[in-house]
Amino acid sequence: MRAVVEAPIIEPTLSAVKGFYEKPENIWSLPYRYVAGLILFIAVVAFLIYAHEAVKALIIAAFVAYLVNPAVSFWCEYKTLAHSCGEYCMFRL
Repeated sequence: MRAVVEAPIIEPTLSAVKGFYEKPENIWSLPYRYVAGLILFIAVVAFLIYAHEAVKALIIAAFVAYLVNPAVSFWCEYKTLAHSCGEYCMFRL
């Protein structure tokens, strides 16, 4: 009969996995976060002002697509068409 030899159990120490259990420090300082947030906010507002016509058109198109979707779904089930074909037929009408 062979003797069973147990392998030693090696427990990891915190030094072996440094940074895994510790909470990382904030990379950005508080004033830098405020400045970055302000710059991002100004950029978004400037984009909306600059491209307001395009944004309006996208909002109207999304609303029309939302309204037409039930009719397209009904058309596709009734005629057994693909969804893209049903969309094309509805917008052609």
